[in-house]
Amino acid sequence: MTKHKAASLFEILARLQKSDDAGQRWETCLGIARELGADALNVAKFKDSSPAPLWIRVSSHEKGGLETYVANDYMSVDPVLLPRANGTMKAFDHISLEHDLKAGGLSQKQIECYDHLIAHGQSNYITFRLRDEDEEGETLVVFLCSGNVAEVFKTRLKNHVSVIANLIALHVVPPTPKQPTGKIPFLYDFLSTREKDVLSHLAQGMQNEQIAHALGISEVTVRMHTSGAKKKMNATTRAQAIALALSRGLI
Repeated sequence: MTKHKAASLFEILARLQKSDDAGQRWETCLGIARELGADALNVAKFKDSSPAPLWIRVSSHEKGGLETYVANDYMSVDPVLLPRANGTMKAFDHISLEHDLKAGGLSQKQIECYDHLIAHGQSNYITFRLRDEDEEGETLVVFLCSGNVAEVFKTRLKNHVSVIANLIALHVVPPTPKQPTGKIPFLYDFLSTREKDVLSHLAQGMQNEQIAHALGISEVTVRMHTSGAKKKMNATTRAQAIALALSRGLI
């Protein structure tokens, strides 16, 4: 049974504002989600032009399940991310994997993905698609819960949970090296100090030769750090790596 009476919206806001750092704030958000009756919470930030998240924090993936999810590229058919990528995602939705499996019409890879998620306790998603204040992107707030709790979220608690989802979206920030809780490493990894230095100089329009001179390293080493940063950013070009690192607050 959901515990939605445990805290008022004013109390929830006060708790979020009281959290001093990214890690503490994330833990506060998880606590709020669990008080509502959710089993887990996922939050992802997108730019409008990007199908993949700029950053994401999750509490729904255990290590073994995540490794299988990554190895089989289930992100490409993820029940939350795929509707956003193909333009069919709603502002508010209840996604029931068991219902969708019974309804049919899924590809073999989708069926395998859904079976994998259900096996790891992820069968119902309550999703909120929220526009950012700058109107250049959006945040997805996803509560994972049982079917009974999902029904309560959809009916009696929809407006209440919607406000809480907006509060969470406003207060959750990307994971950092000091506060990595909830980070999914296959989307992007943290940059080394040198990789940050090189990308920062590239962002200022400097060439490899100039960067090598400024940092006291060889041009080969500059290219090595650029390549490493691109791989960690899941970027195909240095320009994309710079843009992603800037958007994610990594440089």
